[in-house]
Amino acid sequence: MPSYAQIFNEHGLKFLKLFSLIEDQYVDTVNLDKLSDEAIRDILHKLDPHSIYMTKDEVAEMNEPLIGNFDGVGISFSIFRDSVLVITCVPDGPSEKAGLKAGDRIVYADNDLLTGSEISSKDVINHLKGPKGSYVKVKVKRYGVNKLLEFKIERNKIPIESVDAFYHVNDSTGYIRLSKFSATTGSEIGKILKQFKSEKIKNIIIDLSDNTGGYLDMAVNLADQFLSNGEKIVYTQGVHSEKIEYSATSIGLYETGKLVVIINENSASASEIFAGAVQDWDRAIIVGRRSFGKGLVQRAFSFPDGSAIRLTIARYYTPSGRLIQKSYANGYSAYNNELYSRLKDGELYGKNTKISQDSTQFFTLTKNRIVYGGGGISPDIYVPLDSNSISPFIRKIYAKNCIREFTFNYLDGHRKFLKTKYPEFIIFKKDFELNSEDLTEFIRQVKEKKITFTEEEFNDSQTKIKTLIKAEIAKDYWNYSCFYEIYNSIVPEFQKAVDALNNWDTYLK
Repeated sequence: MPSYAQIFNEHGLKFLKLFSLIEDQYVDTVNLDKLSDEAIRDILHKLDPHSIYMTKDEVAEMNEPLIGNFDGVGISFSIFRDSVLVITCVPDGPSEKAGLKAGDRIVYADNDLLTGSEISSKDVINHLKGPKGSYVKVKVKRYGVNKLLEFKIERNKIPIESVDAFYHVNDSTGYIRLSKFSATTGSEIGKILKQFKSEKIKNIIIDLSDNTGGYLDMAVNLADQFLSNGEKIVYTQGVHSEKIEYSATSIGLYETGKLVVIINENSASASEIFAGAVQDWDRAIIVGRRSFGKGLVQRAFSFPDGSAIRLTIARYYTPSGRLIQKSYANGYSAYNNELYSRLKDGELYGKNTKISQDSTQFFTLTKNRIVYGGGGISPDIYVPLDSNSISPFIRKIYAKNCIREFTFNYLDGHRKFLKTKYPEFIIFKKDFELNSEDLTEFIRQVKEKKITFTEEEFNDSQTKIKTLIKAEIAKDYWNYSCFYEIYNSIVPEFQKAVDALNNWDTYLK
């Protein structure tokens, strides 16, 4: 194997001379920083789709969601009608402590105006984020109050949770939706599972739909909660990386009981490690559609200017020996368009559910069932995209943000009504329904957006629209768990997961 010095002598000197010649001899002035960045990106693209170059700012931006916290004021917001609308305040966070409330509109931050058609989310973030201990003064418009209210907010560490939602499906089943595998995932999941255990919850649904992955050790941690001591979870190996195995310990809170895992075409990396492990040990039933197929291990290497590369050093393999990574032999562009190819050839809609890239067979470790490698994790129960539920009319109102805007308007005028009539979410979930006047107002707002539709189109989509609006109201008024508790009533993958639990023995066959 050549040494670093030999590699540099053979290849590095070429780049040194090239950049020197460009700087000294080229006909025009060239931004060498930009040129070197582009050259590094191009080289890495030639290797594989997941080896990447990041500038100093991109490093911080990429790491923030995985580190699990950032410095800020602790609100979620949306740009609505050219103003900054506070959707929720982090419980016990800086903004809530200062007195901000959901529904407030932030007009000024440190005397800078935050209204108008030119305002962007990035502008708002730049004004509100800052180092812990620093302050920002905001002026807000509150519904029912004539003058602007002023608050001085001390910035602090704001947690970024990886669990979007968790709740009781019924007396024996708990649901957890995980958005990513961050540094805090293990502690978040541990607390929830302990709570479920104390509440006599026996069965678990883990929803990894659209979970793009994260830290390997957090995927191992999650698998450890469900697999028995000594059972292999995943192993990694590369030409220059020795084989490293990760196995379960005896700490698992749910090593017995029924487990269903929901995945889809956007579930990647750490999601696939977890799903592959519990599938290989016949510990869970996997529901949904074939996962993304990202099974390459990256390690970060920093440069003196704060930029870095994430270089692929190994591959992930499931306990049975399956390679998770899908093929990238046809190049970067084809790889990026692979999900579109699944849509085009009918796989996502159930017209062609065969493995399109690699049909290499492997066998599960307990029941000796056939599973496939080389193209993501294939579900045990396939659930196609429901094309009929996403009608052209629904697509139009999504594109124009009609449901979110109607929800904002509804909450603006109904917060007192909701507080009085639905003091608890359980009452709201059971009894709330949009009345005919509400639907008439929704239709008016949709027509205001120049969206044309027939009465039949609206009637066909009415149940979905009402459920989505109810779920959005629940999210903004309570939290994301309440959103999914309502929204999942119209999600086919979730319904199939519940059906699998109710007919466990039949599906095991």
